[in-house]
Amino acid sequence: MKKEYISYLSAAIFILYALLSFKWIFFVLGVILLIIGLADRFKSKP
Repeated sequence: MKKEYISYLSAAIFILYALLSFKWIFFVLGVILLIIGLADRFKSKP
């Protein structure tokens, strides 16, 4: 698995957990991981 896909998967898990448990710190962590995944994707494009 590429590094960006792992970031996307982790972000989805954190955001889903935040929405189900109403713990907003996990939502913030998910958004941060989503941004990291996007940065990796744009950095690896030629």
